[in-house]
Amino acid sequence: MILKVDRQQRNYNFLEIVKCYNAALNKNRKKGYIDSIYDLNLELVGIEYADKIYDALTPEPDNADNNKTSLDLFYKENGKYYFSYEKPILPVSTVEEAGVIYSMLKKGDFDLFLDKNEKELLEENIKRFFSNIGSEPTDLYSYIDTKGKAISADNLGKIKSVFSVLEKAIEGKKQVKIEYKASTCDTFDIQPVKFVFSQLDEKMKIKAFSSDGKINLYYLDCINKIEILDRPSFITSSFVEPKIKKLKFTFENDYNLPERIAARFSDYQKEIHFNRADNTLTYIVDYEDTPNENKKIISYLCSLGKRVDVLSDEKEIIKAEAKKTLANYKMK
Repeated sequence: MILKVDRQQRNYNFLEIVKCYNAALNKNRKKGYIDSIYDLNLELVGIEYADKIYDALTPEPDNADNNKTSLDLFYKENGKYYFSYEKPILPVSTVEEAGVIYSMLKKGDFDLFLDKNEKELLEENIKRFFSNIGSEPTDLYSYIDTKGKAISADNLGKIKSVFSVLEKAIEGKKQVKIEYKASTCDTFDIQPVKFVFSQLDEKMKIKAFSSDGKINLYYLDCINKIEILDRPSFITSSFVEPKIKKLKFTFENDYNLPERIAARFSDYQKEIHFNRADNTLTYIVDYEDTPNENKKIISYLCSLGKRVDVLSDEKEIIKAEAKKTLANYKMK
């Protein structure tokens, strides 16, 4: 099967095939087959080659030449087309995605999760990916002038051992003993819950139940020693997780607002939606309903001023705070 199509068309059709295969697999997983290749309902670009593309979904005859072009997604038995893969197919990365991954790899953004050999293998695969299209990967970060980088930003390689122990403790729901050095050096028994990364100061923290009866955040680079406890040293059933509130606001993609807002809300679980038509961004932020968090959220919103349009209940709180502030001023 030789298709004389340009790269854009070929890539679109490949992604379309992957999408339709995954959809058919999800729908017919129990049955294990589809009756006809045409049940995929592919929306192909360059429809004059459609029959050749459909033919390429199944293995080629044994007497075919050595230039194998079949995708082998199905095999045919008794007039039915059976799935060759039991799990959905992950689409191949785009050039842009591969370039970003390469840049993050060179910067050290994956140092918490990959060892030296894994990083070298990934870098080699990305270079081969670009070589196949007659190009070379580019370190995008070399073109970015980073201003205001946190002096105390985490070295991910140095906190990897602590991260690994905490990760195991979270998976096994175990408690750990830590020696924690901040302003003073103290020892705590904690049960880690989840990791929190702050984009503002580029530091990794762990949220945990603590033996002092509170839910606290601990910086990983302040943990000098750590060990998993065989038995829990305190009961966590008395801890009540705060309710989660949702803050929603929108703003124009201008005036350096995206950068300022991204920094302020880097610690929070959130959704971000970009409306290309009117060039606006919408944030939906989850935060804990506690006095400290409520105060912090209102403070952040007030500091951003009128360029941010708050769409959730916090808007009324801001109005009330503004009226209270105005009442404190004597008008002449």
